[in-house]
Amino acid sequence: MLTFQAGQNLSLNQQAPGIRIVEVELGWEPAEGPWTLDAGAFALTTQGRVRGDEDFVFYNQPTLSEGGLQLDPAGRRFTVNLAELPAGIATIAIALTLDAESGQSFAALRQVWLELRDGQDQTGIARFAQDTAEMSETAIILGQLYRYGSEWKFKAVGQGFNGGLAALARHFGVDVGESAVPPQPTTAPPSASPPALAETRPEPPASVLPQPTTAPAAVETRPEPSVPVPAPSKTAALSVTDDQLRAQCQNLEQAGSGFLNWLEENPERVRQEKTGLTKDFRRLVAQARRLDQAAQRPMCAGVFGPSQSGKSYLISALARKGSAPLLADFAGQKIDFIRDINPEGGRESTGLVTRFTLQPATGATPAAPVQMRLLTQTDLVKIIGNTYYADCDHSDDELLTQPQLNELLAGLAPAAQDQPVDPLTAEDVYDLQAYFERYFKGQERIRLLRLGYWEQAAQLAPRLRIADRVKLFGVIWGGVSQFNQIYLRLYAGLQGLNFASDAYAGLEALIPREQSLIDVQTLKGLGTGGGGTLTLTGANGARVTLPRSEVTALIAELRIVISEQPWDFFQHTDLLDFPGARSREQIKDLPEFLNGTDGLQSLFLRGKVAYLFERYCAEQELTSMLLCIGPSNQEVKTLPEMVFNWIESTHGATPEQRSQQPTALFLVLTKFDMEFEEKAGERSPESRWITRMESSLLNFFGKQYEWPRQWDSQGVFRNSYWLRNPNFKAKNLFDYDENGVELTIRPGERKRIEQFKQAFLRDVAASAHFRNPEEAWAAGFALNDGGVSYLAANLRPLCNPELKRQQLAGQAARLREQMLERMAHYYVTDNPELELEKRRIAAQQAASCLIDCAGEQRFGELLRALQVDSDEMKDIYYRIETRLPDETRAISAPTIGAAVDTRKMKALLGLGTPATGAAAEAPRKDDAALFAREAVAEWMRDLQDLGSNHALCDYYQVPETTMADFVKELMNGAQRLKLEDRIEELVRDAAGFHMKFEQFVALPARLTANLLNRYVDFLGYDALPAAQRPTLVLESGPRPVFPPRTVPRGGPQLGDQPSTYDQDYYTDWIRSFLDLVERNACTRDGAQVDLAANRRLGELLARLQGAA
Repeated sequence: MLTFQAGQNLSLNQQAPGIRIVEVELGWEPAEGPWTLDAGAFALTTQGRVRGDEDFVFYNQPTLSEGGLQLDPAGRRFTVNLAELPAGIATIAIALTLDAESGQSFAALRQVWLELRDGQDQTGIARFAQDTAEMSETAIILGQLYRYGSEWKFKAVGQGFNGGLAALARHFGVDVGESAVPPQPTTAPPSASPPALAETRPEPPASVLPQPTTAPAAVETRPEPSVPVPAPSKTAALSVTDDQLRAQCQNLEQAGSGFLNWLEENPERVRQEKTGLTKDFRRLVAQARRLDQAAQRPMCAGVFGPSQSGKSYLISALARKGSAPLLADFAGQKIDFIRDINPEGGRESTGLVTRFTLQPATGATPAAPVQMRLLTQTDLVKIIGNTYYADCDHSDDELLTQPQLNELLAGLAPAAQDQPVDPLTAEDVYDLQAYFERYFKGQERIRLLRLGYWEQAAQLAPRLRIADRVKLFGVIWGGVSQFNQIYLRLYAGLQGLNFASDAYAGLEALIPREQSLIDVQTLKGLGTGGGGTLTLTGANGARVTLPRSEVTALIAELRIVISEQPWDFFQHTDLLDFPGARSREQIKDLPEFLNGTDGLQSLFLRGKVAYLFERYCAEQELTSMLLCIGPSNQEVKTLPEMVFNWIESTHGATPEQRSQQPTALFLVLTKFDMEFEEKAGERSPESRWITRMESSLLNFFGKQYEWPRQWDSQGVFRNSYWLRNPNFKAKNLFDYDENGVELTIRPGERKRIEQFKQAFLRDVAASAHFRNPEEAWAAGFALNDGGVSYLAANLRPLCNPELKRQQLAGQAARLREQMLERMAHYYVTDNPELELEKRRIAAQQAASCLIDCAGEQRFGELLRALQVDSDEMKDIYYRIETRLPDETRAISAPTIGAAVDTRKMKALLGLGTPATGAAAEAPRKDDAALFAREAVAEWMRDLQDLGSNHALCDYYQVPETTMADFVKELMNGAQRLKLEDRIEELVRDAAGFHMKFEQFVALPARLTANLLNRYVDFLGYDALPAAQRPTLVLESGPRPVFPPRTVPRGGPQLGDQPSTYDQDYYTDWIRSFLDLVERNACTRDGAQVDLAANRRLGELLARLQGAA
């Protein structure tokens, strides 16, 4: 039986396969005393409340009316029949309470406990005990059983509450018929180190636990929801000040930078893993730096969605006070934004973000009051690269080859200056690498650039003048001349401003609106200099005059200071209007397209719109998102991934992680009034609501991601809102006065609207995605409002600086765990037995996940993902054979046969003695050794990438932390078996054959790929005698793993039942992996531990652990 701490969870289906009946027994110590303890169980829906009083099981009502849950006569044991529980029940919360009137608390006892058993065979599953000696509360929720997808889970809670049974019952929606104080949750005790569980993914306190609720304060004169809206989480662990949060982020950055230095100083400790670790920690350090910067910026709510999805009305309604005009304040000059600035006819922006804020623009003057945030020179590279890969079909393109890349780099090396020529740094280049490998890793060109390009570009780019730098970066976008030219022109604009991050312009930048930078037409003429000019003044004082089209292209964000506060949350929250997401092109003939009318403008715009959203997500700018989705079929196929990336960074990738945060994603279903148009062939309105939810949410976002159907541990996403624009006259629904003001719903339509409403409320599959379906419906029909006020009132509690701190603190915590997990692998403890046990537990968790992977018939795919491609090995070998001249200084010519040991020869001939220690002559690396090192390093980097790829980890049924441990053990095994040395021998032997250069390059690549892939297939155990292999105990007796296959005389015979060959192989492989971990943990290779380096690593780990 597993012993639990508060907050830990397990999958019942994995821990006890086939379980149908669960027994939950409660107890306490001392067993007897002057108190009365009552057990209660609440059967809750996905909303965290009972359906009715009959869903409360206790001493006066010991059985759930529909079956599936029963309390025994002694009042201490619940029996839960999982199969018989009603489908609408998502959670069973188990509680113990004291009589609130007695004046006693749980401090009268020493401990309360809960034990979980399989009700069929009485096998113990888990035990959770809660010390109560210092508890002042009168109620405690000990644990929960809850649905998670297709399985059931258990979670230890241990949360104390004041108010006793009556208050707790009332909170969950039970009418107890007596006055009760609302239960007040107290801080749960800290949990200790986790035990060995079948699943150890962290799971937060579920949202069904009682939370204090307070109605939001009135917002102007607009209507509010009639029930309290959800308040931000009160999780004490995430409650930090801005200064504390910044200190945590800076601590993470310093620790990560310290580990990068440690890697440089101790390459022998990490060997072939250094390349992948360096890449990972550059990314993690940059992420910590971005978190620190995000903590200094105001929180933001962003309006996002596809083009023409109805965002404009929502933005204007949220940014103005009541029905008053939206006045923009430009250094004291008040201008009507909608009438004088916004493009007429609702045209789209040029691909920039508009920030509506109450905070005045620092540095704005009456002569130059328009403030804009500019792109950086690396932003330009990302935008051009984004459109090159996302809008162009390269299937028929001629592939970039390693010789071409080598020739380019060799030609640029002499042009490098002694010092950097502008602010670009090597870290900026590595940031480019991280961007392209994240979003376009599958592109053949990006795959080839991994093999040495970025490292050399990081050294060259800062020291290259722009005419040469464009050649270096141009290889990213295929060297397309039009892209090169627009990069040069826009770079020149940034250079003229001395690379200022912000700039200012006069009102002529926005007025007249026919020439406004917001108008999409202003981009016309991009690259030709047409469309007039505009003078910009950088925040650093530099001035430059540029074509308006180029100014528009360079703007990342336009700042609009609003003159009146529309909602109280604008005091600390800015509103961001993102350009509408666009469908991506599939251009086959890129030169022809660029030579056409507005071809360059169109592609730059699409790349910029997509990149800006990525940039703001990466910079943690968006605290809340108002996602506007219209009623038509969705055509922007990239939108689901864009939205999920934001969800992952702010809420978490899994339902468990998302349960820790208040839901800050608002699904705004626009054009609500269109749902009431007559539809040909429709006999009743029953189907239209689920049809809308399917097209706008379930089928569009839910095809690729789970969040619409499994947002958190409580079930479906349920933060949807109806919205309509009252400015569009719906004369079939409303009566208007002579000024177009809505007066009332048309009397003749009320009955039909009521029928539609009842159909919506009955359709649980649709209405379940609304927190309060009836209120959402009423809000959509609010006269001259259309749902904006209801949406704003629900947004208001989320526009709380504490929420942003929680989000950033949560991300910092995840970042800390990633750093700790990677760094701890290389720290040598003084307790090898503890280390061995820790690795055993991790291996068992990985093995359990691998079994799940095999059950989904994905195990073979996982093994293939762990293997290499011979073409990749060929590119590495070719690059080494044709390397740049300055790379050859410490590398000898290709070696034929055995390598010459020069040190030994000198000793034998009396010309010197072999040195030892630090003074030893560094062995010269020949091509075979260099290739072996880089081939293994590239393979290991691919393994490390797999361990941090959430989508693939989810597909293979292996959590990211478990996958990271898993691939680390595979790498340790490869090092222990000296695969690098074996590859070096194979390549050196192959060098003895006389063959053409093309054949000579291909042979080592094939041999290396075969060796590495065979290791993945058998983990090295196929090379061991049967007596040295791990065994499996079968009914027929023990047998070693991977037994040799014999072909019976006459050939194999097909039986009635198919062979279990694949299952046998999976079993052998997993058993071998468990043995591999044991051997890895017990092997030190005879290497001596550098105590000083180990002490330094321990200090870095202590710094990380102290950053919480």
